Amino acid sequence: MPVEGELEQLRRLLLGKEQGQILDLSSRIEQIKPTSDRLAPLLPGAIDLSRKTDDKQLTNALMPTVEKAIQISVKKDSRPLVEALFPVMGPAIRKSIAETFRAMLQSLNEALETSFSPKGIKWRFEAWRTGKSFAEVVLLHNLVFRVEQIFLIHHETGLLLQHAIAEQVQAQDSDMVTGMFTAIQDFVQDSFSGRQGDKLGTLEVGDLAVWVVQGPRVTLAAAIRGTAPQRFRNELHEILEYVEQKFSNELDEFDGNTGPFALIQDTLQEGLRAQYKEEKKKSWKALFAITAVAALVLAGLGYLAWQNMHWADYLNSIESEPGLVVIESHSNFGRYHLSGLRDPMATDPEDLLAASKVKPEKVSAHWQPFQSFDDELLLKRVKSLINPPGTVSIRVENGVLTASGNASHQWIANSRDLLRTLPGISAFETGALMDETLQSAQELIERIEKVELFFRSGSTRLLPDQHSKIDLLIRDIKQLTVHAGQLNQTLSLQLIGRTDSLGSEKNNVRLSQKRAKAIAEIMLSNGIKNDILLPVGMGNTDPLGSDNTEKGRQRNRSVVLVVRLSNAVP
Repeated sequence: MPVEGELEQLRRLLLGKEQGQILDLSSRIEQIKPTSDRLAPLLPGAIDLSRKTDDKQLTNALMPTVEKAIQISVKKDSRPLVEALFPVMGPAIRKSIAETFRAMLQSLNEALETSFSPKGIKWRFEAWRTGKSFAEVVLLHNLVFRVEQIFLIHHETGLLLQHAIAEQVQAQDSDMVTGMFTAIQDFVQDSFSGRQGDKLGTLEVGDLAVWVVQGPRVTLAAAIRGTAPQRFRNELHEILEYVEQKFSNELDEFDGNTGPFALIQDTLQEGLRAQYKEEKKKSWKALFAITAVAALVLAGLGYLAWQNMHWADYLNSIESEPGLVVIESHSNFGRYHLSGLRDPMATDPEDLLAASKVKPEKVSAHWQPFQSFDDELLLKRVKSLINPPGTVSIRVENGVLTASGNASHQWIANSRDLLRTLPGISAFETGALMDETLQSAQELIERIEKVELFFRSGSTRLLPDQHSKIDLLIRDIKQLTVHAGQLNQTLSLQLIGRTDSLGSEKNNVRLSQKRAKAIAEIMLSNGIKNDILLPVGMGNTDPLGSDNTEKGRQRNRSVVLVVRLSNAVP
C-alpha cells in the first residue's frame, strides 16, 4: 500500500518551507565554526590590534604558554637559545666584567733595569750559565705578555680556518697543532666535565698559556707567553663575534673550503701583540757605582768567556774527529771536565788538546774505549788485521770491504776468515782481486798439457832430445802439486800413451800402455807421488797427427798429460 509515499508528500506540503530554512541555517553555522585555517590569517591582526589598544588580556594569556615552551626547549637542548642570544649577550657581559676589573686591577709595569745594575749583572751571569744570549734573558725578564699565535677553528669539524703567527716565533705544523688541541679539548670535556656544554677555557704549560673562547660555530685559541690582561680575553670575544656575524652563511654552509675566511687574517694579525715592562730612570750616582762594580765583573766574565771560547773550539775539534764521542763536558771557573768514548784507532785527544789554546793542566778528561763503525776507522782496523800486501788495494764504504789487485790464495782465504769476526764489516768483495795462486796453477796446467814426449818407432825408449822436456815437466808438476794444496784441490795426472798405425791394434794398445807407464816410472823416480798418476794406453784410436806422413806418425808415437783438479775431500 502506498501509505508512506503519501505521508512524505503531505510532509513536504506542510513543512517544506521550514525544512529549507533549517538546512540553510545549519550550513551557515558550519561555515563560521573556528578552524586553524580560518584563524591563521586573523591572528596577526588581532595581536596587533590588542597591542595598539594596550589590552593586556592577550599578553597575560600567552605569557604562561611562552614561558613553559622556553623552559622545555632549554631543558631539551640549550644550544639553539644560546646561539641566538650569543651576539647580543657577549658585548653586555664583557662591558660589565670590564667595569668590575677596571677597579680591581693594579699596574704590573716594572722598570727595565740597565745592563750595569745589580739586576743586569745577575742577568748576564744567568745568560753565561744557561748559554742564552743576554738579549734573550733581558727579553724574558721584561716581557709582560706576548700573543704568539692565534688559531681559528671550525667547531663542528675541528678544521683550521685561519692561523696567525708573530714574527720570530718558531711555528709547528698548524694543522697538527689544531688536531692535538681538538683532541685535548674533547678529552677534558669527556673526562672531567660534569655538565653538557662545558668547554675548556685555559691550557697552561710553563709560562705559555692557551686562552680559548668558543662560539656556536667556531673556536678561537690564542697562545700567550707571560701574563696577559683580562681585557685581551674580551678582545678575543670581539673577534669571535665578528667572525660569527660576518661569516654566518659561510659557517652554516662550510664544506672544508677555508678560502672565504682569508679575509679574517688581518683581524687575527691585529690580535698578535706584546707588552714589555717600562724602563725607570736611575740616579747618576747609583749608576756610576754600579758601573764600576760591573766593569770589574765584566772583566772577569770576559776572561772566562775568552777561555770558554777556546774550550768550545777544542770540543769542536774532538767532535769533528771520527771515533771520538763527547758524552759530558762542563766548566767551573776556568777548570774543565770532559768524559767520552774513544776508538783505539781514533786520533789521540791529547794531541788535539796540545794543538788547542786550552791549558792541558786545567783539563780533566776520562775516555772509555769503544769500537766505531766509521769507514775511515774500519779501514785502519782492517789493515792492521789482515796486513794487505803491496799488490792489494782496499777500501771500506758503508761497511763493505772491497779489495782489488792480486794476492795469494792463502792470503785471500785467511783474510776472509779473519774478517768474519770483525764487527762493522758486512761483506768482503773480491771480484776485482786476482788470485795469484789460482792464476799460476792455470798457467802450469796449460804448460803441462802442451808437452808431447816422443818415442822411437815400435819402442818404449824416448828420443834423445826428450829428457830435457821431462825435467821441465817434472818441475812444473811439483809446483802444481804445491798450488793444489794451497787451493785445497786434489791433483790427478792422466798419462795418455799413443802409437802410429803400423802393427796390429792389440800390439799398439799394449805398446801405448808401456810408453805411459815408462813416463810414470820416470816421474816416480823424481819424487812425483804414485797416487796422482794414471797411465792409459790408447793405441792409435785417437791419433794426434796424420799417419800419412812421417811427421804425423812421429806425433802419434808419444805420451801427453791431462791435468785434473777437484775439490779435496774434507
